[in-house]
Amino acid sequence: MLVIRELVGGSRPAVAHPLCAIKNDMVRLPLTYKMLLGNTEALTSEQLNSVAPSKSILFLSTLSYQVFKGIDQEILLKDLCASWGDEIGTLISSAYSHAKKHSEHEIEIFSEWMITEFIKIMLVDWAENPQDESKNIGGLDEVIVFIKYLKFVQKYIESGVHGKVILNEDGSFNFNRTSYPSYIKQFEFGQPVGVIYQSVYAYAFLQSMADAFPKCYANYLHHYNVDSSWLIANFFNATAKLFYDHSDGYPLPVFHLSNNSIAEKVFREKLVPPEKSTIQKLLSRRYLIFKKHPFFQLSDDRICILSWRYLMDAIGNSVPYDFYEKSGVSKEVSRWVHFKSHYVSDKFAENYLFKPIINQTLHKNHRVILFDSKPSRPDCYIRDNKRIYIIEFKDLSVSDSLVENSTYDEITQYFKHRLVENEKGKARGIGQILKYIKEINSNPYIQDDFVTKGINLSKIEVYPVIVYTNSMFAFPLVADIVNEFFDASSFDTNFKEIKRPITMSMQVFFDHMDVFHLNALHKVFSCYYRSSAKIRKANRKNNDMDSFMSRQIYKHHSLEQTNALRSKSLKRNYHIQRSMIGQYLDFLGAPKN
Repeated sequence: MLVIRELVGGSRPAVAHPLCAIKNDMVRLPLTYKMLLGNTEALTSEQLNSVAPSKSILFLSTLSYQVFKGIDQEILLKDLCASWGDEIGTLISSAYSHAKKHSEHEIEIFSEWMITEFIKIMLVDWAENPQDESKNIGGLDEVIVFIKYLKFVQKYIESGVHGKVILNEDGSFNFNRTSYPSYIKQFEFGQPVGVIYQSVYAYAFLQSMADAFPKCYANYLHHYNVDSSWLIANFFNATAKLFYDHSDGYPLPVFHLSNNSIAEKVFREKLVPPEKSTIQKLLSRRYLIFKKHPFFQLSDDRICILSWRYLMDAIGNSVPYDFYEKSGVSKEVSRWVHFKSHYVSDKFAENYLFKPIINQTLHKNHRVILFDSKPSRPDCYIRDNKRIYIIEFKDLSVSDSLVENSTYDEITQYFKHRLVENEKGKARGIGQILKYIKEINSNPYIQDDFVTKGINLSKIEVYPVIVYTNSMFAFPLVADIVNEFFDASSFDTNFKEIKRPITMSMQVFFDHMDVFHLNALHKVFSCYYRSSAKIRKANRKNNDMDSFMSRQIYKHHSLEQTNALRSKSLKRNYHIQRSMIGQYLDFLGAPKN
């Protein structure tokens, strides 16, 4: 029997640990067992182990779905408590109100990161004790899994795997050095995932493989028993679309396997394998199991999605890995590292993604847009009258080892080597851009000799821009590293001004193609600079372009509605957005229907 009644209003230990989330510029602590229920045991060991692992996974997957959906967590807890009955529900609700009142920070009731970590534990339990559960979970079983989840979070914190508190020389708390090693582990769970972008990414990649490795491309289609890569991309898109069509967020859709050859083949291949050794091997690679096997089998014909975030990752970002494993291309390119750098990054990402989307989105008759693959030239050069934009495109990965077990200094060094200069001192990212700016200052491009066109250098503004494909490069430390190097670089040019660097993701650019198409680039960037200055002054996090676009545009649709930019607005036109996506698909050769 639950003894929660005894715990309400009891004492709670002080919370002081570096494990935290930063959402909407606020530090939030994950809710733990002791924060909610104190030191008394609410359940016996027998009760804690009474719920089958498959039922636990179903409930946790439902929570993950609802958190990812963005449902207000207090409303979610309120709805759960209501479903748990008057006595238990009221007691847990009262315990949460007490914990919230006595917490120094905002509380994150359900952490998508911690839920995902807990599902990993439950998958191992399931492999050891497989049980076919055809009934849905509910009632007391949910309460038990909820308490087990809180205990897991508590244990995770007390284990110290999140790091230790680091103080400054004066004894004050150093937030960045203490929190960033933990924050980077959960950072991806706060990033937007665009299902349309991921689907288009998958289709564009497969089209590039059709050109580079036609036989392997045919093998890949044969593996999934389809005659077009469009069907593969569209199937995943249709599956993920259910996430958005299910508007109220309750409950998590449970899929029934059909005899459809495409759906059944894909679903069954991406089910979590039942073998414990296979599961443990997959779990050794961070969240690989969710990317390769996002579906979990509840019974013979029923499955649920373990993580919608990683299902959407499987739609796009994971397709190159899938292709490498199943197409036979590994026999032609024996090392994945070479395949990734040469065929994914150089051949595909630049030529099928970056260049056509930039060209289509930013093309205007009066603009000069130049692309160059030479190391001595920027990836993209744009001149719009008296404004020059130097863009470096980076299709880079972030290693699991960095995310899982690195200090603040190691994380800093990692990103510096990729966006400032590498281990050998060779310029990268912003270092390359500043080098290009010096060259253009003394020797304008032959293809765009603006001096001969009567434009004086002293009238020109230069905008350094880094566009990346991996959302981990939106980590707050990255923009800080780039800007610190920029601020410390001193050299004389004849330009009117060199603006502070912009770092942004390819997905955000794609998701807002209409904004960049309808508005002058400098207007979009000027709005960001204004917002960024206010954020820096307030010493808040999430000061990157990705956060700015998502926060200001997604939610408000016009910048004039925000406090920071009341007098500014950017045009949006979703019809143009859809039209531009259609044009890009035409470029890729997608079927019209």
